Amino acid sequence: MGNSQEFSPLDAVGQWLKSSLSQDLRRLQKEILRWLEPSRFYSNFDSL
Repeated sequence: MGNSQEFSPLDAVGQWLKSSLSQDLRRLQKEILRWLEPSRFYSNFDSL
């Protein structure tokens, strides 16, 4: 590990995994919140 400018492909994969995973987690969190609090999202249909 002498050269600090050396770029490891694992670093790139790790960065990509981190960013895509965090996006998926945010989407999943939104879905879960929608399941847990449907009234907040579907309150428009209460009057039907």
